[in-house]
Amino acid sequence: MKLLLRHSIGISKKYVYLISILFSLVVMLKTTISESKESFNISIKFIVFFTTNYFFWAVLIESVYGAVKPLQIGSGFTRKMIFTAFLNLLLICTLHLIISNVVYGIYLIFIANQSFWGFLTDLQIAIPSAYISRVFDFLIIGALLKLMETYRSYQQKQLKVLELENQLHLSQLATLRSQLDPHFLFNTLHTLNSLIGFDDKKARSIVIKMTHLLRKMLNEKNRHIITLEEEIEYFKNYLAIEQERFNDRLLVIYNLEETTKSLEVPALVLQPLIENAFKHGIALIEGKCEIHLITKLDGNKLSISLSNTKPTQGKISTIASTKVGLKNLESRLSQLFPDNFEICIDDTEKLYTITIILIFDRIP
Repeated sequence: MKLLLRHSIGISKKYVYLISILFSLVVMLKTTISESKESFNISIKFIVFFTTNYFFWAVLIESVYGAVKPLQIGSGFTRKMIFTAFLNLLLICTLHLIISNVVYGIYLIFIANQSFWGFLTDLQIAIPSAYISRVFDFLIIGALLKLMETYRSYQQKQLKVLELENQLHLSQLATLRSQLDPHFLFNTLHTLNSLIGFDDKKARSIVIKMTHLLRKMLNEKNRHIITLEEEIEYFKNYLAIEQERFNDRLLVIYNLEETTKSLEVPALVLQPLIENAFKHGIALIEGKCEIHLITKLDGNKLSISLSNTKPTQGKISTIASTKVGLKNLESRLSQLFPDNFEICIDDTEKLYTITIILIFDRIP
């Protein structure tokens, strides 16, 4: 258990101190005005009291943030987290109470000429209400810091999305040309050529499916974030055309958790995986072959796994993989999920599996 950890709030200390002093003056003026006409000494006492109080909150603000930062809304709170935050609250409030009253007591005894025992008597009476007041101060400051953290996180995400959209806009034509693997287009056209005049019904079916696929791509070219359900629908359209080519040799198995379908993922996140599966795996197999798509949600971690049957040793592709598709995918994910994603590869004798793991700040 770690107590009194400090965490930077991302604002220069001099501005924090300035804000605390200005706020204390505002509170002091409001309090002085609310009093009926008191002496000037009372006003000076208010200045020292409120300035000391809020100035030391400024000194301790990084400790307050360190106490509330682990409490992430939407991620759930463990008993240990709540207990640690509660202990931090008690320690910080106690520390603030001691320091601020020592400074205030020095002023009262040595400048305002109050007796030491008189100060102690007043302090004993005031301690319960003063401690409760500091607890409320802690809660208010902690809530403001969490709001600031949420707003800052939202701004960072918006900037990353804008950066991604800008990059996609600059490469829009290149993206449209590369969205469908040339091998896929060539093989589809070759299949159509062989079917025309022999099996016109199947040829028409392939043309219709290809039309739907291309229309979907063009209609959604400006959408860079889509739900996993929409991405899988595109994936199924792609595979439907491939299954026409492979007839009954290709078996596609889906194991999709219902809770994963509404999660948002980058558009075409599965494209490089499926193209790689066909180019270096399925297309080289003469017999039965399989593709498995599995989605799982574990806490705030979404895993998307695509597995394909591998060809025998003698049939392995001699074309060296440049892994450009995977590199581009990794670049896109690093912008939308910085330090919150993984791409894992499991290459066994009979099966090749790529797993994408996305870690969400919160699950809707």
